[in-house]
Amino acid sequence: MDRKRLKELLVAYREGSLDRPGLRELLDTLREGGHEDGWTEILRSEWERTKDAGRRDAALEERLLERLMTDISGYALPLHPVRGRLWKGLALAAMLAGIVAGGWWLWRDSRRPGEKVPPMAEGTRQVPRLEAVDRVTLTRADGSTVLLDAMVDGVVEVDASADAVKGGDGIRYANVQSPQAATVYNTIATPRGGRFRITLSDGSRVWLNAASSLRFPVAFPSGSREVEVKGQAYFEVAREKARPFRVRVGEAEVEVLGTHFDIMAYPDESELLTTLVEGSVRFRSPGGETRLTPGQQSFIRGQDAPRVRDNIDMERVMAWRDGIIEFRGDDIGAVCRALSRAFDVNLAYDEAIRERFHARFPGETGLETVLKVLEMTGKVRFERGEGGIWAKSPKTGRP
Repeated sequence: MDRKRLKELLVAYREGSLDRPGLRELLDTLREGGHEDGWTEILRSEWERTKDAGRRDAALEERLLERLMTDISGYALPLHPVRGRLWKGLALAAMLAGIVAGGWWLWRDSRRPGEKVPPMAEGTRQVPRLEAVDRVTLTRADGSTVLLDAMVDGVVEVDASADAVKGGDGIRYANVQSPQAATVYNTIATPRGGRFRITLSDGSRVWLNAASSLRFPVAFPSGSREVEVKGQAYFEVAREKARPFRVRVGEAEVEVLGTHFDIMAYPDESELLTTLVEGSVRFRSPGGETRLTPGQQSFIRGQDAPRVRDNIDMERVMAWRDGIIEFRGDDIGAVCRALSRAFDVNLAYDEAIRERFHARFPGETGLETVLKVLEMTGKVRFERGEGGIWAKSPKTGRP
């Protein structure tokens, strides 16, 4: 389907003049795939046009939202929810509905005036808020800080005798030479809801996920390369036989020569995960040691010995680096922790929710859309409470 025809169908749908054959033709674009950008671009432009023209009608938009959700979720798409493909279509539907409806509907307060929020019920777990900065920050060895995401692109003084270059969503230390005898360290930390990319002095690249930090030398000394991670980071390590690259995560350590791998070590997660994309790594902890080959993942709980999983879904592991939020069989606790980090929001959830969730959301998807899609599964409903959002069981009404 060409872009002109897609626009005609979408505009007719918004105006309520699209007949059943036209609706089937429109929804077939979800079956076919490859039209996501067109859907998004056209509906966004229509939303902006009507908003600028002063034609916004909240009640009409809500009805349109409900109709769009009903039509798409009820359409017989021959997709497989277990593989996450159906939820991709639902996520797209909700994202587009959010564009049309402005996203205002999710946060409407359904309580009557003066009605109090009920107390948290037994069986409700609060997602702990991770310590995180408010902006992407660079902390120098002398303790001074720089707000990297507030700076214009250009040279950044990272030490009294060394500079790096900020550009876009990252900073580059490559080829930095520090004449000081002692190794000088910087720390870069990301806020909840933020990501950042760092190119180290040896050319290695590191992507930091939300609520994470990397401590590293401004210039690596001649005999070693060692950094320290909190939270989650993806590494593409420059190969140097004479200088192994070591990543410290608490009491654990990952050692490589040149490879691509992901580390997830959030303090609110039960497992420390190291996933190898290519190359080879050695994982050490007080509980033991293991080696990984591509496609494997080491996991460790507390002081236990590290264990290995095979045939890891790399697309899922790598999704966060591209700003994608993805769930493939995750429980409600994992979902809420991920959303708390991604959107900087307080979440509590009902432990009675035993179902697993499959969904995939592109980087531009807002929190309102994400929650609406998850509600469309029929497994959970979200409600604002005191201090944040509650994920409730639709069966029990808890918490």
